[in-house]
Amino acid sequence: GTAAVTFRGLRAIARCSRPIRGAPRLMQEVVWTGEHDFAAIAGPPGAMSLLVNRNGREVSLFNSVGASLSGLVASPHGRYFGARVGGSMFVFDSRRPGNLALPSGAERSTAVAWSPDDRFTALASQSSVYVYPGDRPGRAVTLPLAAIGLDWR
Repeated sequence: GTAAVTFRGLRAIARCSRPIRGAPRLMQEVVWTGEHDFAAIAGPPGAMSLLVNRNGREVSLFNSVGASLSGLVASPHGRYFGARVGGSMFVFDSRRPGNLALPSGAERSTAVAWSPDDRFTALASQSSVYVYPGDRPGRAVTLPLAAIGLDWR
């Protein structure tokens, strides 16, 4: 395997020498949501899955067939996840499979962030930022801002 992992061309670190307990085969990306809990993108190119491993139990949230799956991020409490499917950011809830509905107009989003308590989601597109209660995209407030990245403070 690879001896080092490079993060966005900024820094290379030694790859974890020990396997991750419960890790799926062909794991491409991982985000930790607790001491032993994590979400991962795994599988061969063109047939990747978004998986959540909580308390040693693996649940599949999404299967991408024919489109790339990358850019995995987690909300502060680990309930929500974001990942790019074919270049657009999608949002997932660890409590149910499938991607969540997005606010109208946010279909080509490029970034996602959550409030520190996981109550609100922010999605960025080329011309707007959408802020909404995590489980109610229909109540989004649209801000006319161009953004390529988001961070909630």
